[in-house]
Parts: sequence; structure tokens; C-alpha cells
Amino acid sequence: MRSIPLGDLGPDPAQEAEALSLQDLLSRQTVGSISSLRDSSEAEAASVDAAGSSLGPGRALNSPARCFLEITCGAVAHLTAAVLKSRRAILQPLQMDASTVGQLQARVSQDSLAMLLRLAWSGAVAFVQVSVPFDSWGVGVSVFRGPESALAPPETSGSGPRSATQDPEYLMKLLAAVHAAGGHVGWELSSESTARNAAENQLLLGVNAVCVQVPSALQICAGPWHLTSSFRPLQFLCQATIPAVQQNNGQSLSISGSMLQFSNITADAFARIVAELLDGDADEVTQWMQAGNHLPRFATFRSSSSTVHRVADGGGICSTADWAAPPAGKWDCFKDLRHAWSRIILDSNIHKQVVASFAQGRRESPLTEPQIEQLTNALLEFAAGIHEPVSLEVAEGQPIRLDCMRVMQLIMGDADTALAAVLAPGVSAGVFEPVSASGVWLRRWQPDLQEHLPLLCCSSNWLSAEQAPEVVTTLVQQDLRDQFVKRFDGPLEEARMKWPLGIAVGKLGVTTVEGRDPRLTLGSTEPNVNPNVRINEKTFNPGHRDVSACSPDALSQESFVGFTMDVSKAHKRIKVRHEDQGLLMFRHAGILYYYVVCHFGGSFSAYWWSRVGSALTRISHQLLWVSHAGWLYVDDWLWRLLASVAPLHASLLVALMCVLKVPMSWHKCHLKAQIDWIGL
Repeated sequence: MRSIPLGDLGPDPAQEAEALSLQDLLSRQTVGSISSLRDSSEAEAASVDAAGSSLGPGRALNSPARCFLEITCGAVAHLTAAVLKSRRAILQPLQMDASTVGQLQARVSQDSLAMLLRLAWSGAVAFVQVSVPFDSWGVGVSVFRGPESALAPPETSGSGPRSATQDPEYLMKLLAAVHAAGGHVGWELSSESTARNAAENQLLLGVNAVCVQVPSALQICAGPWHLTSSFRPLQFLCQATIPAVQQNNGQSLSISGSMLQFSNITADAFARIVAELLDGDADEVTQWMQAGNHLPRFATFRSSSSTVHRVADGGGICSTADWAAPPAGKWDCFKDLRHAWSRIILDSNIHKQVVASFAQGRRESPLTEPQIEQLTNALLEFAAGIHEPVSLEVAEGQPIRLDCMRVMQLIMGDADTALAAVLAPGVSAGVFEPVSASGVWLRRWQPDLQEHLPLLCCSSNWLSAEQAPEVVTTLVQQDLRDQFVKRFDGPLEEARMKWPLGIAVGKLGVTTVEGRDPRLTLGSTEPNVNPNVRINEKTFNPGHRDVSACSPDALSQESFVGFTMDVSKAHKRIKVRHEDQGLLMFRHAGILYYYVVCHFGGSFSAYWWSRVGSALTRISHQLLWVSHAGWLYVDDWLWRLLASVAPLHASLLVALMCVLKVPMSWHKCHLKAQIDWIGL
């Protein structure tokens, strides 16, 4: 943990809270318009249409389907034909004319190319494959109508000119747009050269690419070619290592290491791999203009000159920490709710109340129950206004208002709208059946275990627990009071009858960290619970580089304030389903107990909290909307807020957690210019 600079130090948050008024709020709630591309040299202004659809990795209704796009130098789009056979959504391919090298000649209208780039920014392109080596990306462009008509003439419709675009970076911009909007990209590398230009190496680094050797069955052009892609499951079709990206003395990047080797891959196999990214029930290729009809008239698509990469924020692969401007394809779906909550906050001086509470390190909530009720009613009115009924019920065994969270996810078109329905009855430990991928995290491709390791019942605890029985007793009694743990009165034979799928008794331990209270842990590796867990996703946390990536520009005149938030006993707020609770048993003082929630020490516990925490992170980004940055490291948030509105925006985040009933360690919250954060 270390202190981090958040830009120019802002004024005291308490002083800002005193000066903040409703007029300040209204003057800052509307972000400057972000351009929507029309061609390479001009952009049309765009603003947010509250009635529009949310686009991107998680989409609301009436948004374009998540499609496959192929860019090929051949007359036949092999991959498009293969994907079409699986009845997945496909955009018309873009055919590259390899006869003209050195400039991007378009035999389509400028409007058509602009629409394709706009679709890329919107999140409608789930995977784009450029079947052309990078060093040939300056060739001409034409349009191929479909896989069934290899001799079809190029498109001639459209109102724009058919002259050269004079934009040799069009393909680079297209791939950058797809990746920034949450899609995956792939292109071909020539294996003859290991010294690649800086632009290609930057793209390789930016998308965290994996490289595979393309066999002749998949090649469109002759010769040894390699495919590189941000969609890492492609690597499991082959056996070798991922190439390393190194920096030499000349400050240019190069690829080293052996390329991944394919084994009997075909276009059909490629199509099967990427099919999970695409929407289904499509029996024909979708034209670009047709897909564009599903886009909202006004949306926050960035201009062609924008170079945007997702910055890890703990919100998953469909989220970014960098909200200097709203990410591509987002619309201000919570604008009315934010304004309603802001008026309540300012009229009741809640922002001053919040700043004072954090400054004094109070353990109780900064908001009173009447204030929380008023904010909750505002959420109900907002949801009713868009015909989304909300239940305030709290499912037994966990504290969060899951339906409120679900509705907010649904409104914003979130990627994990099924989460609440999974949490309510209790989550799976992934031992008796795999935990399905949510699409929020990186897909983990691993073979199913041929045979489960036998579940064991440990007869002793860790030395840390054996040497501190009084501490263990105190912690167990606290977990009993919090209803995280239940006592099992009976022998193991009765436990096996209660949980016929299997039981395990883990090893109890006590973790002590200087400056913190001791914590009870349950070792689930020794009884073979953790080794048997099968989760098809791999989570990750942001780090100091991700915080640095969002540092203000050196010329920025803005001042910033840091805001940290900590969820109380985050893992234990997630209920485990009944049939898996027998895996979470432990002994203390000759008595059997078992957890009914995710515990510290279970590999599945971290995964399930990451699902909940990432959802709350994405909702928080969308609620704030105005320029900010935010990161979640396990259960600790760090927000970088504009100093001029930091008391208000911190209060909005507090309001969200209170309305959703997310248990917080309020005494660990800090709002100041210099921040200590566990993620650094």
C-alpha cells in the first residue's frame, strides 16, 4: 500500500462541499459532446438521447446484434461462410483489393466506411478478423456482398464520393474501435519478419494478443502466415507458447519466442470458437446500413482520431477505469436518477454530512434511514418512469437488494444481467458442476476433470488456530451471530445424509495483519475442495499501472480528489446454495460447523465476489457519468473525482451503496487529495 498522486491537489473537500450548489450541479452534469465519425477528416456532433439504446458488450433492447466481421484479400470470405453456417450474426465482409498497394482506395461511399466504423465504436462488432498481413494494410477497399456469390460486384450505392479516402490508417482505427468497445480483434502477421513496425507492436501490446500459425486450410494468401488475436481461447487449438513482446536498445518493439502451432484447424473450427461471442438466429449477412438503423440517433461514439484502450478497473473485460469521457457506445441512462439523487443530496446538505463523517472516521452510515428511504423512493420513481418494476425485497441469507441491482443492470444494458438470479438462491462452488462463464471475465479453457479428487475430512486445524483457541472461539461466535456459520449437531455420517453429493472438512486458521483485526480462514485446498473447483473464467485485479494509465494530462487545469470505499466482509455477503454447504465444514473444540456463505479460503469465493463487485463498479461508472476514473481491487474501491464536484459524486456513490444495501466499512472510507490504497 502506498500513497498515490491524483493530479493537481484539489481544495479541501469540506470547502468544496460548502460551495457546491444546485446550479453547479446542473452546469457539470452534461458532458461535452463526443464526435460521431462521418469520414476521416470531419465528425458530426453527438449528444445523449435518453430514449436511446445502450450499446457495447452488454446491450439493451433494440440495439444491433453482436456480429462477426471479416476483412479479406480474397474473393471468397471463407470465415464468413463458416460462421454463417452456425447461424450467428454476421456483417457483410469488407474485401481488400491487393492489387493496389500504398493507399486506401474505397470503391464504396464514404458514408459506408463511416457507418462501418460507427458500428465498430457502438459495440456491434463482437469479432473482426483481418485476413490480410499487417504490412499490406494500405491496400484498396471494396465490399463483398456475401459468401455465396464470390463474383458479386462491389457495392456502388451511397451518396458519398467513390474516390480514395487518403486514410491508410482506417483498418488500424477500425480494430482499435472494436477492441475499445468490448469486442475482439484478429489479423495476420507475416512469419518472415521478426522486426515489426511500432504501430503493429503497439496494437499487439494493446490487445494482449496471442499468436497462432495459420495452416494452409485457413489461408487466403499463399505462404507462411500467422494469425494473432485478442481472443485467447484460440490458443488452445494448438500447443506452444505465447510470443513475448520485448523492447530493444533502440526503443522499438519486437516479437520473440516461438509462435503457437495449430493442429488440424479449419475455418469451421475457427467459427465454432468465436461463435460464443456472437448473437444467434441469423440466416443471412447483415448490410452495414441495415445494422446502422438500430443505432440511436445520438450516442457518444468517439471520433476517428480517438485512440482508446480499456484500462483494467475490476469491472471485467467489458469495463474501463478511464471515464475522462464516457466510453464508446454508452448513453446516459441514469441521467434522471442522478439528477433526482443530486437534488436530494444538495437540498438536504447530505454532501456536507458525508464529508464530515469520513473526516471523523465514523463507523455508522453517513446517511440516516429517512434519507436512504427518500433516495430509494427516487429510484422507484425513476424505474417506474421507464416501466421497470423494482422489488425492495432482500433474499434470505444475503444483504443486497438484488432486484434493484438487476434493474439497474438491465437499464444500462449490462453484460451480467443474470447475476441477481444466480445470487438469490445461493451460488455454486463449482465442485459438483462447472460454473458457467458470465462473459464478464477472461474465458478459461480447461478440460473437464476426468475424475474428481476424493473429498476429505481433515482431523486437525492449522497451527495458527490451534495456538489461539480463544481467538478462534471469538471469531466463530461472531460468524454465528452474523449468520455466516451454522453449527452441525451430529456425526459426519449424518452430514453425508444431509449433503448426499459430498462433504468435506477443512482446516481452520487465523490470519493476523498488523493494524487489522484477526480474520478466520478455512483452508479448502487440503480437503480437495479447491482442486475440484471448475470455473470457466479467470478474474484479475487492476494495479498501479492501471491507475497511472488514467493520470491527468500534464496540461490539465483540473484538480482531483481521491475517494476510497471498502466493502465489509465482502466474500461472506454471498450465499452458497444448500447442496454445496457440506463442502464448507470445519471443527473447533470438538464441534462441527459449516459456512452458508462464501468463506475466506475458497477459490470460488473470490470469483463470486468479483462478479458482484464488478457489477457494482460498472453501475457506479454509469451513475457518475461525468469525468472520473475508478478501480476496484478485491473489495476496495478507489475513485478519482473532479475536486469541484467530489463531495457530490462521493455522495452519489454512498447513496448507491445505501440504497442497494451493500454493507460498507464506513470508517475506512476516505475523501482527500492524497490516498493510501491497498491496490498499490
